[in-house]
Amino acid sequence: MRPHVNLFVGNESIRYTGGLSTPLTGDCEISILPAVSGGAP
Repeated sequence: MRPHVNLFVGNESIRYTGGLSTPLTGDCEISILPAVSGGAP
């Protein structure tokens, strides 16, 4: 996984649940989100 990609299983980031070894169930929801940064000065 690249640092700027966030992968969630349900509401939990896989960074804290075992990385790519995070167990999946048949009804889990997987979300892949790009990191967002920036803003107005």
